[in-house]
Amino acid sequence: MLLEPLLAKLEQNIADDHNMQRLAQAGLLSRSQLYRELYSVIGHTMGEYIRRRRLSNALALIKTSQFSLADIACRCGFSSQSALNRAVRQTVGMTPSAYKTGEAYYFFPPFAGQALFPVSVKPEHIPATQCLRYYDPKYIGIEDRALEWLFAQRPGYNGRVFGRSGKQLGAESCYELYIESDQADHPVISALFATTTAPNEEAKINAAWDYLYLAWLAGSMFERTEQPYFEEYIMKNGRPVKLRLFLPIQRRADCANITLEQNPALHFVVASAKTEKAAARDVMANYPQAAQHAREFYVQHNAHGCTCGVRVGEPNEEHTLTLPPGHYLVLHSPVMGDYHALCERLLAFAAGNNMAAQREDCFAVYDAHAGFKNLGMKLYCSVKLSQNNENLELCEKTTPRQM
Repeated sequence: MLLEPLLAKLEQNIADDHNMQRLAQAGLLSRSQLYRELYSVIGHTMGEYIRRRRLSNALALIKTSQFSLADIACRCGFSSQSALNRAVRQTVGMTPSAYKTGEAYYFFPPFAGQALFPVSVKPEHIPATQCLRYYDPKYIGIEDRALEWLFAQRPGYNGRVFGRSGKQLGAESCYELYIESDQADHPVISALFATTTAPNEEAKINAAWDYLYLAWLAGSMFERTEQPYFEEYIMKNGRPVKLRLFLPIQRRADCANITLEQNPALHFVVASAKTEKAAARDVMANYPQAAQHAREFYVQHNAHGCTCGVRVGEPNEEHTLTLPPGHYLVLHSPVMGDYHALCERLLAFAAGNNMAAQREDCFAVYDAHAGFKNLGMKLYCSVKLSQNNENLELCEKTTPRQM
């Protein structure tokens, strides 16, 4: 069942009170089914999604219009001006008047994508398990060989089986299997997980993890925790036919936000190639000292391939890329999101705010200051302000219209 038409109808009337039973009937679902479907597709409860969309619209009017706060509250579906004030303070950490004259832009876009894998979010329990480590010099296919080894060691075992990559030992790769056992050495794990299921095919498993982490997580109201991830094997006739993926998550306090910056002082040594992997390899080879100590990384995809780089303090190399002066929209994300999806989000924001922007002017800067397992990112796009916005800028009030 496609939820896109239902969400489009919801968007057209986002300020109205919504009867969930009526929406469910329009989609030929029960109300409980509708809640589950929406949660799996957009990564938010319906109530959370509506609140964030209403707030996004209200903050756009606060930035750009002369309407009173009471009028904006009424237009955008808030019960009162005080309710709007509370929502603004809780989300952006400032009063509506401070937001109007500040440089921060809250943007929560309407859902316009398509779910590649259904995702469930709920508390899960990983039972107490015993960890068995399988080592193999060949990495490709190590999971299937580890399972064959397990059932050779434990014939007749019919409990749950979990797995994840382990720490390499010398030249040998490691795959860890976790099984229910009286000799359990890992306690029960009770946590909030986002889960999805994929066929036991390497390409589809990788695609499911990419979707879960890069697309679904980046657009949801959650972030990954330090708990370990797991893959659970779904067996049939003694063979693994599916994998259930467990990604540990928690609600995050902030979502991606957008700012408008002028003349950011950024310099990168870069290399270009047909693929991102090849461009990154050339950067490592050409600028080993800069790459060794780098914590910020440049990536830009274009029609000819990809340009990668590492940030440097000053432009002292022949191939240093220095950003030209001008205005840049910057989307800040606490997690590494899908480059192309976030480009579309930033371009949609620019189009709705009277700014001229081109896809080829977008690039990402990945931030590894918190560690390479917790990459954040900023997506930049060079923009040209309208005459109206340029006049506002002279008054030190950048107030482009938000979608």
